[in-house]
Amino acid sequence: ALRQDVPLSALLAVIVPLMLVVIVVLVRRAVPLFRTMQVRLDRINQVMRETLAGIRVIRAFVRTRHEEQRFEEANVDLMDTGLRVTKLFALMMPALLVIMNLSTVAIMYFGGQRVAGGDMPIGNLTAFIAYVMQILISVMMATMMMAMVPRAAASGDRVQEVLEVEPSIVDPATPKTPPWREAEEPSTLSGNGRRGVVEFKDVEFRYQGAEAPVLRGITFTADPGTTTAIVGSTGSGKSTLISLIPRFFDVTAGGVEIDGIDIREMARADLWS
Repeated sequence: ALRQDVPLSALLAVIVPLMLVVIVVLVRRAVPLFRTMQVRLDRINQVMRETLAGIRVIRAFVRTRHEEQRFEEANVDLMDTGLRVTKLFALMMPALLVIMNLSTVAIMYFGGQRVAGGDMPIGNLTAFIAYVMQILISVMMATMMMAMVPRAAASGDRVQEVLEVEPSIVDPATPKTPPWREAEEPSTLSGNGRRGVVEFKDVEFRYQGAEAPVLRGITFTADPGTTTAIVGSTGSGKSTLISLIPRFFDVTAGGVEIDGIDIREMARADLWS
């Protein structure tokens, strides 16, 4: 474009920054909305998971209307945010097209004056318009990609949060070695050395901030080769009890032992094996 006509190229110094300003303004407004949208999407998923997981409890306590109201509120919040984002990006393309077409008008106007004055051949004006259109269409294509950046940024932040979480359950400084690790033939272990003996010793567990424990006074032994049934109504703590064995949670009192070793004293890799 500069080779065709340097003075006319000064229009690009106005057109391209103007397009970039429109893009930056829209993207800066869109990023917080996308973050909010991600949170509200999580909320609606959470409500649905809770409803599906506790459907029997909801029916038993006649909470259907309450759960419908919770879902409706979460759904409306997500819809409102989604509409705001969609309207914002619906403005972007018309705004850029207006700038592009006004740019063509400006080039024709000022270029026509230069052609009339003999400062520029008409062929160069035609080529200049073609080059400017290529430049502006490239900027518009970049804008379409920029429309994806806010959502990617919001999702990337969420992934980063997960990666940066410091786990509350960690391996002990000097983990104990299970007896089957030391045996040459684990299948021959017997007595207390049998692989896979699970013992609950007066176990209590309560979730953080809970008024009462979910589990209390749990004592039993599950031997390998046998079936141990854990029976109870919905919400009685069956899943929580099972989650204590692979140490997804740590007991708040008592202890869980595998092959005679407290699971809090084992390396998690050995425990999961």
